[in-house]
Amino acid sequence: LAFVLLVGFKSIGPALMATQVRAMFRMAIQGRTTLPQIAASMNAQLCLDLTEGRFVTAWIAAVGRPDEPVELIAAGQGPTLHLRADGSIEMFEADLPPLGVVPEFDRAVVRRVTLAPGEALLAVSDGIYECFSPAGEQWGIARLREVVAANRSRPAADIVAAIRAGVERHARGRRADDDRTLVVVKRD
Repeated sequence: LAFVLLVGFKSIGPALMATQVRAMFRMAIQGRTTLPQIAASMNAQLCLDLTEGRFVTAWIAAVGRPDEPVELIAAGQGPTLHLRADGSIEMFEADLPPLGVVPEFDRAVVRRVTLAPGEALLAVSDGIYECFSPAGEQWGIARLREVVAANRSRPAADIVAAIRAGVERHARGRRADDDRTLVVVKRD
């Protein structure tokens, strides 16, 4: 069983917070608790630590054997894209509010996605689809879906590279306003 965490950040302060969240995550998974317990533990700690108006978006997944579903929780982090073997793409929005906002949330909120051979899950920070061109146009979800669909038969690392290349071409050297973080989990 492997756990995956994706958090977004915008500057040095939030990057330091991401380091703190990573440490919280590592401590939580050492207890080998369930995914909802991990999210609830991190959320409770962040509610105590963060000042009002501050929060952390997170995508947390547990990836086991190929015959087991991937379990995931998206706390203010979305969309998650499920690239199906037939080429269709299903999108899931966030399941929970960001961590650190609401002291208690529904611990039962876990999405289970079974990946057939060739299928993938993609979690992306908003810096990917909200990337602006020099003219002020966003890259957008539609372009993200196009790149993913065009590269669906490729390995996960190639899908990541294709998305990054598409974003960079769109930005044409414009400095990123936000982090550009993505995770691809693919069953070969």
